[in-house]
Amino acid sequence: MPPPGSRWLAAIILLFFWCSLPASAAPLRAVVSFSILEDIVRQIGGAEVAVTSLIGPDSDAHLFEPSPDQARLLARAQLLVVNGLGFESWLARLTRSAQFDGTVVTASDGVVPITAAGAGEDAGVPDPHAWQDPRNVIVYAGNIARALAGIDPMHAEAYRQRLQGYQAELQALDERVRGELAAVPAEKRRVITSHDAFAYYGKAYGITFLAAEGI
Repeated sequence: MPPPGSRWLAAIILLFFWCSLPASAAPLRAVVSFSILEDIVRQIGGAEVAVTSLIGPDSDAHLFEPSPDQARLLARAQLLVVNGLGFESWLARLTRSAQFDGTVVTASDGVVPITAAGAGEDAGVPDPHAWQDPRNVIVYAGNIARALAGIDPMHAEAYRQRLQGYQAELQALDERVRGELAAVPAEKRRVITSHDAFAYYGKAYGITFLAAEGI
């Protein structure tokens, strides 16, 4: 049996070793405006980012009004990701109410917007549904990855690698859709929809969408 003094010494050494281990860093806290952005952040952020969407997948983004609880949620976040292009009309009110002082990234920065044609109330208004084109989602993902790396440089390489993989998947998806649509005659690429939300998809793949409602 080792003498008592050696047992105390071993315990002290173990305690010192345990205390010197780096603490597990808490995930970066991100809030996004709606569920598609949530998925993009999860794809790139992985376990290093805890992300919450303000608008759920079954909610109508056009009717959304932020609640006091969501303002408190945003107040604790480090990053806010929004779509832009007029999609979040409530953004200024929410950030002011939350006194948010973190980073705001507009995912659509760099996307060429499509504006509504005609003479109706939406004429000339940018269409915010840019994520309908996978090539635009590649832009979204790049903006989000750069924002994550700027806030959390320790995991910048992990974000970069996930970004590359995700963008490769999106590129492959775009090529697959183009390949499958090539067999569909142009005159048959017509779709009736209730909401004019597919202009980017239509432009990307040569499909005409006829909508009952505007943007």
